Amino acid sequence: MNRHGALLDELGLSAGLLDPLLSDWLRPLCAALPPLAAAGGASIDHHKAFVVAYRLGEDESLSMHVDNAEVTLNVNLGGGFEQGELLFYGRTAHPLAHHDWHDGGGVGHGVLHLGAQAHAALPITSGERLNLVIWMRSRARRREAGCPMCGQTDRLL
Repeated sequence: MNRHGALLDELGLSAGLLDPLLSDWLRPLCAALPPLAAAGGASIDHHKAFVVAYRLGEDESLSMHVDNAEVTLNVNLGGGFEQGELLFYGRTAHPLAHHDWHDGGGVGHGVLHLGAQAHAALPITSGERLNLVIWMRSRARRREAGCPMCGQTDRLL
């Protein structure tokens, strides 16, 4: 995970902001999208939210990885940066699709994707990139299919 940023729960933002966002908006949206609903999006009941920061000389990119989430929301908060596209991979190490934050994905735009979908953040070449990331998790899905990271069913979140 990114070394620079902030865990939003530690800032006290869960009860008044993140919990209602999850229950009132994100869960219904995930339930309405069949690929996300099938992966547990219809029963998400927990989240881990954080802001990541990419800066030259610090964290400039993030290698290919999957998230500890059934569904992930990644929102561009800005910061004035160049490059730094988000790549999505298929079943191989070759990019399947990419999201360019500058071309149709400016400040406030986000990407909703399966947490198990391999992805990477390409290096920024200037400026600072700030993103809000919300990992959405489902206890029901994890009891059935296990944690997407380790497969365990006894340690749900």
